[in-house]
Amino acid sequence: MEIVKLIISILTALTAVIALVISISQIKESNRQALFDRRLKAYLKIRWMFENVNYFEKEYVVLQDNDFTNEQLLNVYEKMTLISPLSSIRDYLQNVIDKKYIELFRTKIEELKELCEEICLIFKDEEAHVLADFVFYYGETLLWICNYELDYRIYIRNGSNDDKYINRINNGKYMVSNNINHLIETAKTITKENAFDSIRKRIKL
Repeated sequence: MEIVKLIISILTALTAVIALVISISQIKESNRQALFDRRLKAYLKIRWMFENVNYFEKEYVVLQDNDFTNEQLLNVYEKMTLISPLSSIRDYLQNVIDKKYIELFRTKIEELKELCEEICLIFKDEEAHVLADFVFYYGETLLWICNYELDYRIYIRNGSNDDKYINRINNGKYMVSNNINHLIETAKTITKENAFDSIRKRIKL
């Protein structure tokens, strides 16, 4: 009888150990799947932005000069928001004073900032930092384009003798030019360092 109890105890313990091993294996598999999904999602977003900058570079470079026109600015904003993750704020500049659009725009800019952090966390390569920089400048360019447009509209509404907004517009133009320059240069660095090839190798189960 004692032997039977011992055998049952051993079998129970073994069953528990096997169940634990299976559970740990399932957790690891689930974690691998989750990491794969996060990496793929981040990769696609960055790739869309990168391809956008490359495709429209000739139109974007006009903003590197502080002498750009408002029409050129609006054109660049429209092109930058053609990608799926930003399509919901494509009409923002036409509604730049609307509170509903302001909140939506802020949400999208925050999502880009979060993507910067996500890239560094899930890839952990040197190339991840240049990709994070690229996303950062993409968001900052959009932000300053909108800041400039808001100040420009207030300036037009108040008349052309508002020194406060003249200074803000001039500063806005400088910040747009500065960030678009960083964005384009970072895109060139990504190409030069084959950053996408490096992180693509890490997108696997």
